[in-house]
Amino acid sequence: MSVPNSLLDIWYFSERDEGLDEPRPKVQAYGLGLEFVIKTRPEEDSVGSSNGIFYFDWLSNLTSAGYWDDVEDPADHADGDYVVPSKDLGLLVLGADYAYEIHMVRTAQTKGNFGLSLLVGAGIGVGVLLGDLEYWSSEGGVPAYERFANGADPEGDKRIPKVLPVLDINVGLRFNFADRFVIRAEGGFHDMFYMGGSMGVMF
Repeated sequence: MSVPNSLLDIWYFSERDEGLDEPRPKVQAYGLGLEFVIKTRPEEDSVGSSNGIFYFDWLSNLTSAGYWDDVEDPADHADGDYVVPSKDLGLLVLGADYAYEIHMVRTAQTKGNFGLSLLVGAGIGVGVLLGDLEYWSSEGGVPAYERFANGADPEGDKRIPKVLPVLDINVGLRFNFADRFVIRAEGGFHDMFYMGGSMGVMF
């Protein structure tokens, strides 16, 4: 999971901007979870079927400590914050998605051996934030990253809501093996852009 630099550039300077040598961290995370899927049985002559996907997952931070300098005109590269995520920073998420499944290859066409379908869906969830973000700000013309390097005390923790909404938009391919074992490869948006996959059994 990640946020593209092209989006971050809208709000924050990076080392690619003239006058700022301190690198901006790359926003990234990984997620692990469980899901339960309820799907309708398609009619023989139907194009697709519906899926209800209920999930619980853990999003764990991979963003390193670093300097964040908000975009302004004229630029002041000494007024940003140096932010250090705690080791346990992450998000516990509970949510539900709806996905429409377009059947490209039905198991009936392969004598029950294999099926392939395209899923397009969206949904919502709610996340509980764990961990903290300590930060250092500039003081007396000394940039925050220098104050951090010199061992100054932090200003405290960034004020972030402990409960956050989660928006899901996804598209993927589902591989069906004998109507018993499925693999899904997908990508989309889960409060960050992501690519991933899942494995499961059908019953």
